[in-house]
Amino acid sequence: MKDDELWEAMRVLAAEERPVVAIVVEHLAEVDRRALYTDRGYRSLYDYCVYSLKYPEGAAYRRIRAARAVIKRPELLNELISGSISLETLTLLHPHLDAPHFDDLLLRAKGRTTREVEMIVAEYQPAVRTQDVMRFVGMETATSLMGTAQSAYGTGSRNEQTALAGVRVAAEAGDGVKKLVRFAFTADEELYNMVRRSQQLMRHKYPDGRLEGIFRDALKLLIEEKDMGLKSAKAAERKARRHAAKARRA
Repeated sequence: MKDDELWEAMRVLAAEERPVVAIVVEHLAEVDRRALYTDRGYRSLYDYCVYSLKYPEGAAYRRIRAARAVIKRPELLNELISGSISLETLTLLHPHLDAPHFDDLLLRAKGRTTREVEMIVAEYQPAVRTQDVMRFVGMETATSLMGTAQSAYGTGSRNEQTALAGVRVAAEAGDGVKKLVRFAFTADEELYNMVRRSQQLMRHKYPDGRLEGIFRDALKLLIEEKDMGLKSAKAAERKARRHAAKARRA
């Protein structure tokens, strides 16, 4: 296909895909309404979607939320068909279906990205700062590291191959197991924007935008700048290297 043909074909395919997704949601809503999955031996609609329809967990969750939203508000099906909202948007709007502000929320969410809808939805729900969390959660093995690399970069990609090579080297060196720690805290929009900007600036190093790498690099810089003991050690190391270089030249 020529470039222009491919470009036009993608536009047509995307337009044809939206009604198909909406039809799937419509049929799934009817399956849920009739509880057909229980007659076929499935414990829940989720199990039916994952084990019978073979949807990935996230895809199943989004379709179920959309189906149940359509049951309550049938007009949302037309919004899906037109493309004014996506499955992701409908998932975010779902908790507000019965709220008096839903019509206004839906109007503002139309045509917006998932990130933008997240910010809009946040305006309608009060939040409190939760207690910071920093706790050990378990062990990470070389096998789980490989799975993480595959899910983060996509099977067969160059980044995945590079990550897997690093995992294998670590495993062979005896570093294939390490403790994992979970961090969680609530912050304001200013920090959110700073983190998003950091992800953009560090995309060359962290293509998947993983926060672990972003925060690790930032904290390293902070410690190097503020930790006087570390600064002294580094200064002593640099001084020793200079003396060694002079000695070699002499």
